[in-house]
Amino acid sequence: MWIFDLEAFTSFDQTQGSCSEAVYMMGMERNSDIVQMAAYAPLLAHFGFISWSPTMYGFNSSPETLTLSTSYYVQQMFSSNKGGTVLPVNSTADFGPLYWVATKTVSKNYMKLANYGPDQQNVTVSIPKTESGRLEMLAGSQNEGNQPCNVTVMPVTTKLKSDYGNYSVTMEPWAVAVLAAT
Repeated sequence: MWIFDLEAFTSFDQTQGSCSEAVYMMGMERNSDIVQMAAYAPLLAHFGFISWSPTMYGFNSSPETLTLSTSYYVQQMFSSNKGGTVLPVNSTADFGPLYWVATKTVSKNYMKLANYGPDQQNVTVSIPKTESGRLEMLAGSQNEGNQPCNVTVMPVTTKLKSDYGNYSVTMEPWAVAVLAAT
């Protein structure tokens, strides 16, 4: 199965829309035995002539105005941290407002998380036999986004130490995160 034209329809760029795209992509990862590929459209938008929104990149006639959207950063986080095997996840909570998918490669484990809600969520992620991790998180208020030549929402990366394979993650409201553990 191929998925075409993946994006949320919001104003130029909003954290809530990017968070919803992350939840959708987690579903594709969870069903990667069926979903072979997806495409994001539209990629480019001229700030003076936006007819569809959001896009990955916004610009005008000057090269230094290239603005990366929050959707771009979510796509970047997911594509840079992908495993080849989907892992089962045991959880004490149902989906919503927190969503997740776990994958692995030979040397790394990945946990992708999205908080699609207005409240902070505290999560303990258990990944046995790992010692350290890198957490990359994109967070902003519900309607916050990167505007032309004014990028305010970008991923922040922090290093985490495991407590016997347990990682404490504080998911900010309207946040997308990737934990890569080794």
